[in-house]
Amino acid sequence: MLAGENVSALARELKSTRKDLYVWRDRFLAGGPEALRGRGRPPKAEAASLIASGAKAQAAVSDTPATELEEARKRIAELERKVGQQQVDLDFFSASLAAGQGSTPAERRAWRDGVYEVIQAMTARLPQGEPTIARMCTLAGVSRAGYYRHWAASAPRQEETGVRDAIQRLALAHPHYGYRRIAALLRREGLAVNHKGSCA
Repeated sequence: MLAGENVSALARELKSTRKDLYVWRDRFLAGGPEALRGRGRPPKAEAASLIASGAKAQAAVSDTPATELEEARKRIAELERKVGQQQVDLDFFSASLAAGQGSTPAERRAWRDGVYEVIQAMTARLPQGEPTIARMCTLAGVSRAGYYRHWAASAPRQEETGVRDAIQRLALAHPHYGYRRIAALLRREGLAVNHKGSCA
């Protein structure tokens, strides 16, 4: 344990509980191998193995320079402080976001649609490994299924808007073309449209 081995693995290996290992470690650190003897003596083989493993662990700890341990403790304390600060920030922003919901159903719907738009914009530009849609929905306090319903309803409108923009651009560039020739130009550009310019 003192050398940094996994406590659960040691407990399985020694056929003991983790609690016992911690008690033994504390006794060993307080009084050395003699402190492990407790009330009744354990069998000689078990006591010898405990004393030997304790001596190895103590040697491993004494080999590690004290400055490295102190630096590691400082770094751990700094990281724990940063994690705590981030949790406080997260709680603040979640509470602030929830406070802006509004009181009427229309205000809540508008707020929710705004949150969905932010999530959609963030997922479009974030690289892999960033917060997932489910995580962002949880942080914002909105339904993931509701987000997907909103996205499914808005995605076709965005596609139609793109087709409409392409039609207008081509119609301005070729003012004498009719709808069939404009539709042919759209298909050449890779847009799936029918002869009327509607999405196919």
